[in-house]
Amino acid sequence: GAVTTGNNITSAEGTIATGALTISGDVIVSTTNQAITIGGAVEATNSGNDALTLAAGSAATSVTGAIGATTPLESLTVNGSGAVTLTSIGGGSSGVAGATTVSGSSGGITLNGGTYNTTGAQSYTGNVGVGADTTFTTDNGNLTFSGTFNGVVAARAITISIGTGDVLFSNTVGNAI
Repeated sequence: GAVTTGNNITSAEGTIATGALTISGDVIVSTTNQAITIGGAVEATNSGNDALTLAAGSAATSVTGAIGATTPLESLTVNGSGAVTLTSIGGGSSGVAGATTVSGSSGGITLNGGTYNTTGAQSYTGNVGVGADTTFTTDNGNLTFSGTFNGVVAARAITISIGTGDVLFSNTVGNAI
C-alpha cells in the first residue's frame, strides 16, 4: 500500500511501497544491493522542501508513478549502479525544485514517461533509453547525459526546453531517436 514517512528507510527486502510514497523532510531510502520498488507516485508534503534519495547499490530502482506531479520535491537523487526505471517527473509544472541526479551506471536508465520537468539541473549517468516521446524541461538548469541515448523499442521524438541552461550528450545519441 501507500507509505508516508519523514524518516529514512533501510530495507533488507527491497520493495518500499506497493503504492504511492509521500515524504516529509529529507528522506533516504536505501538497501544493500536489493531492488527498490515504489509502485505509485512520489510526492512531497512540503512543496519544494522535501528531498528524496534512493540508494539500491548494485540492484535495480523502479518508480512506476509520477514524481512530484502534485507536490514537487526539493531534490531527487537515485544512486547506484543497477538499472533505473522512472515513469515521469512533474508534468505541466516542475516535479523537482532543485537538482535531479540519476545514476544507473551499469544497468542503464529507462525513462518510460513522456515528461521530465524540473526547476533545477538534470543529470543522467548511464546509458539512457526512452520508452515514449519525451520532453525534458528545466528552468535554466543544465541537462547532462553521460551514457548513450536511444529509443527503447522504436524511434522517439525528443523535446528539450532548458532556457539558458546547457545540454551535454557525452556519448552516442542513437539512431532510434
